[in-house]
Amino acid sequence: MLSSTRTKLYRLWTKVIAPLLIIVLTILTIIFAISWHRRKFSLSRKLAVDKALSQSKTNGTELRGRQMIPTMNVLSLDFIAFGNHEFDYDEIDITARMDESKFTWISSNVFNIKTNKSFHTTFVISDVQDDEKTSEIINYWFNLTIQGFEAVGFHPNRTVSCLLSSIELDGRFASVRNFPTLLSNFSCECMVYATADSQTIIGLFDSGSIRIDDILKGTITEYDILRTLSYQNILYSLSVPGKTLAGVLTDSMSLKGNDMFLSYTRVKTIDQGKT
Repeated sequence: MLSSTRTKLYRLWTKVIAPLLIIVLTILTIIFAISWHRRKFSLSRKLAVDKALSQSKTNGTELRGRQMIPTMNVLSLDFIAFGNHEFDYDEIDITARMDESKFTWISSNVFNIKTNKSFHTTFVISDVQDDEKTSEIINYWFNLTIQGFEAVGFHPNRTVSCLLSSIELDGRFASVRNFPTLLSNFSCECMVYATADSQTIIGLFDSGSIRIDDILKGTITEYDILRTLSYQNILYSLSVPGKTLAGVLTDSMSLKGNDMFLSYTRVKTIDQGKT
């Protein structure tokens, strides 16, 4: 009898109480965060970012963010930006949550892989002016960064290339972590060139090394290179059997969308790298 009662209590906790507790805590966290920011910074605009559509269940049914939108609606949010967990669900679920929202969803770097178009309208908020003190702090650290680069021999503002208007170097995470781009190809080619003394013939590296999450156009400076490949990684030139290389590249295809998806160059396959 005691064992049966414990089993019932355990099921009640795991299927009802715990999921509801997660929902309540998430909602309270959002309320507290917005209230704290409003008191501390006297925001004229209320903005929330990332993980709005948290993963929660009630009675074993996924809510898919349905519990979050009504709460944020009554908080009088003005804007919200996409985070990674919004895309844990299907596009139809995300669109439904957006339609239920009384606030504006901002998308500046979220793209549909199939169409390469913005997932949602990009909004430019021109009537929100930079806070003077915030700008001062940001500029301080930015200038300190530039000085640090210069101290070790870089020239961040020096032009290294001027691209034709028809050329774009796509370094967006949504691109380089799913398929080769000119930027990832050029990066691999540079690594092959840098290890030419070792007679390197193929270049590859994990796409998570590309950090810019932007598209480079026109004038390219050293600073653009630094913010593209910002890690001080070590280049290795190795001799490996073709079978091993094929296995590595095949495994990489299952990692699309992940920062471990490999960027590569000078690799030829019978199906143009589809598998």
